[in-house]
Amino acid sequence: MYERMRVNPKFQKLVSERGRFAWTLSAIVLILFYGFFMLVAFNPGLLGQKIAEGSMWPIGYTVELCLFIFFWLLTFVYVRRANGEFDDLTSEMIKEAQKEKL
Repeated sequence: MYERMRVNPKFQKLVSERGRFAWTLSAIVLILFYGFFMLVAFNPGLLGQKIAEGSMWPIGYTVELCLFIFFWLLTFVYVRRANGEFDDLTSEMIKEAQKEKL
C-alpha cells in the first residue's frame, strides 16, 4: 500500500506543494527575523525613536509587536492549509490505495 501511495501522482503533488509552501513561509520568517536583528545591530537609534509626536511607543517595540503578530498569522495560515488542503489530498490518496488493494 505504501509503495502504491509513493508512486501516486497526488503524492508527488502533495510533497512538492507542501515543501514549496513550507520553504516559502520559512524564508519569509527568516528574512523578517534576521532583518529586524540587522536593524537592531546597525541602526539602533531608529528603533528608539517614537512612532509619532507625543506617542509613548518607540518604533522598535511596534515593529517587534507587529512581527510577533505576523508570525502567529503565518502559523495560522500554515495550520489551516495543512489541516485543509493537505489533509484532504492525503485522505484521497489513502482511499485510492485501499481501493487498489481490494
